[in-house]
Amino acid sequence: MKEAQELSILKSIDGIYIDTVNGVAGTNWPIGTPGNPVNNVADAITIMAARKLDTLVLAGSGTIIFATNADINIIGNKEYN
Repeated sequence: MKEAQELSILKSIDGIYIDTVNGVAGTNWPIGTPGNPVNNVADAITIMAARKLDTLVLAGSGTIIFATNADINIIGNKEYN
């Protein structure tokens, strides 16, 4: 029950959703949404700039490495490292 509540809260956040394991590459709508997360940081940052958003939501699981500085908010879950 707690996981379902956490997932529901995550899906209500206005930001770009990333899942490096099950997401997809690209920047076209609806990539980056809760139902179709992006799978890489470069595309996520491009989408964030285009949609004027500053929040990256870590959905699913995986690993994220930032190669450059990014002025963004990150909201995540315990499955990421």
